[in-house]
Amino acid sequence: MERQVGASTEQMRTLAKNGVFVCDNARMWMYLKKLAVFLERPDIDVWTTGKLNNNCYRGRHFTDVAVDHSVKLTSREYSIIVNMRMRIR
Repeated sequence: MERQVGASTEQMRTLAKNGVFVCDNARMWMYLKKLAVFLERPDIDVWTTGKLNNNCYRGRHFTDVAVDHSVKLTSREYSIIVNMRMRIR
């Protein structure tokens, strides 16, 4: 599979203020945190899929939730993302 150049950047640029951006591992997490700062979007909350559990969204509302284009979600993770998106205000 060919690497997509700029896909994560475009996803971050279009993410609503204070949105959550989900990536798949700690290495990507660090890169995406730095990318958010470079894009002047320190408001973006970058999460790894390891943070996705049934308690991560309870009692919270979100402005936006995006999953990095390279992430392959499990059915459990996908279900949690759906629940998080239902809490977008």
